[in-house]
Amino acid sequence: MHAMRTVETVGEDGILHLKVGKPAGTRLEVIVLDLDEDLPNKKIATAKMQEMTGFAQEVLGRSEEDVWNDL
Repeated sequence: MHAMRTVETVGEDGILHLKVGKPAGTRLEVIVLDLDEDLPNKKIATAKMQEMTGFAQEVLGRSEEDVWNDL
């Protein structure tokens, strides 16, 4: 999975234009976060997104990784 992060400004018409370099018809997931929200909420939102990644679910969810709980 390839991720792209960019900060853009919404135009006066309320429309946000993104150039993603993908062919027409490509399906993408788009997550929009308001940069004006306070920092603690951003950290929580980022942590929630990271929980849903394959790494968190597949690698960290393995029983072999439970050794860290014994420390």
